[in-house]
Amino acid sequence: MAVNKNIRMLIVNDGDDAVVNQTIGSAIPTLPLTNLQRYSNSRIFRSTNINQVQFTYKWVQPRILSGVSLWRHNMSDTATWRVELFEDMAMTVLLKDSLVMPAVQQKALGELEFLIDPLVSDVSDARFQSSDFWFDDNLIGAMRITLVDVDNSVGHIDVTRIYVGRALQPSVNFSYGHSLGWLSATKKKRTSGGTLYAKKQARPRKTTFTLDWLSEADRPHFFNAINKTGDDTDWYVSMYPEIGGQKEQHYAFACMFTSLPEFTSTFNNNYQGSYALEEA
Repeated sequence: MAVNKNIRMLIVNDGDDAVVNQTIGSAIPTLPLTNLQRYSNSRIFRSTNINQVQFTYKWVQPRILSGVSLWRHNMSDTATWRVELFEDMAMTVLLKDSLVMPAVQQKALGELEFLIDPLVSDVSDARFQSSDFWFDDNLIGAMRITLVDVDNSVGHIDVTRIYVGRALQPSVNFSYGHSLGWLSATKKKRTSGGTLYAKKQARPRKTTFTLDWLSEADRPHFFNAINKTGDDTDWYVSMYPEIGGQKEQHYAFACMFTSLPEFTSTFNNNYQGSYALEEA
């Protein structure tokens, strides 16, 4: 695992132009594996097999990768997943193996409800589950993902999106003063009798933070990634990666830029930028 615990951003999704193939299990014909490569929260990948689901991503030209995330899945608290990374498309040279990992974030010890939660308890109040695997930069030609969820109560595994790419991490983490909350588009109407009614709407998350200490070594990677993705493309952010528990889950989500950050030179070889994101 990568040591740096600073914010990680999969701004460029290298998975979208990979060659994908399901090798174990079968998908609903109208909800194929290729749905993972398109942005739509309704067009998901649904596998009918819960005992084991396996699929591969392959790149004609190897990519520098250091993170992968399964976003908006329905796996149960006993589900597992495994990521294998290979040097070549033929998958003959294994570079990295995550081994079997829990697919659902577990509560940290201090978050457990005394006499209610078992010692191992999933973050069940999460609206949408995500599973992340972070590793050091490697030149990767192929990736294999294996999912197992024999306790899935609905009898199929859903995954909405996969983000995989080079995780951008600033040398110095975001500054104090960040915010996390919810966007609300709820429409309210009051009757003549004074009763207030509201039509329920989705409550996507939003966050703002500032990177005050981007070095010249950091700047080109951030600048190029933001330019390539823009404010009309989804990507993935984890603000507290690998710390576990509800905090990691609350601060990790697919997002889009509300507005594109600008790079302000504050002194020699140092750049500052403000980031505003909303959940995609």
